[in-house]
Amino acid sequence: MEVKDKQGVESKDCHNGHRQRMKQRFAETGLMGFSDHNVLEMLLFYAIPRKDTNLIAHELINYFGSYAAVLEASREGLMQVNGISEHTATLISLVTQMNKRYLECKSVESKRISSSEEAGKYLVAKFAYETNECAFAMLLDEKMRILSCQKISQGVVNGTEISIRALCELALKFRAKGVIISHNHPSGVLLPSAEDEQCTQAIKNALKVIDVNLCDHVIVAGEKYISLNAYGMI
Repeated sequence: MEVKDKQGVESKDCHNGHRQRMKQRFAETGLMGFSDHNVLEMLLFYAIPRKDTNLIAHELINYFGSYAAVLEASREGLMQVNGISEHTATLISLVTQMNKRYLECKSVESKRISSSEEAGKYLVAKFAYETNECAFAMLLDEKMRILSCQKISQGVVNGTEISIRALCELALKFRAKGVIISHNHPSGVLLPSAEDEQCTQAIKNALKVIDVNLCDHVIVAGEKYISLNAYGMI
């Protein structure tokens, strides 16, 4: 019995020593030199105190296929992996959402849109971690300040539909003078489709009836974007 206790203490000391070395390494160099599973391993320290989080980190990446896919996974999906509790899944999801909020806050600190470039940078952050096609509406006042930016549709991986009536109601609710609509292409292809152009014109005409200007339609693919206004399509 005494031998088992001694081995248990030594194992615990070794385990704690490994975690402390990882934390010290991070304090000195940040994530430089950390592999993807090392990053997840260290994050899991703060949700799983008594298990080998290195093994769980490997299981996460093996299950989802990549580090990025782990961060994009839903809480329910994360909990399918052995060793991931609801508490741990919440932590991983929180990190993802905090990073998304950070990107949104940094993208346009003034919250005033004065160019297609500013709109594009702001909207790229909005689509962070979105794996399916969806659309956002940015509502602007007469000085091009952002009143609100809301998701107006959520589709499947190959398409989404924008409700023109719902968009007009949203513009009236916020008394917007201008609207920038945006949707993503999860395929990574930035070129607008014929349907994108038709949708843009239909929205422009509908907003004109309620005296609201369609300022732009921005298509996002990953960290890249194009402005249909800049291409003369509005």
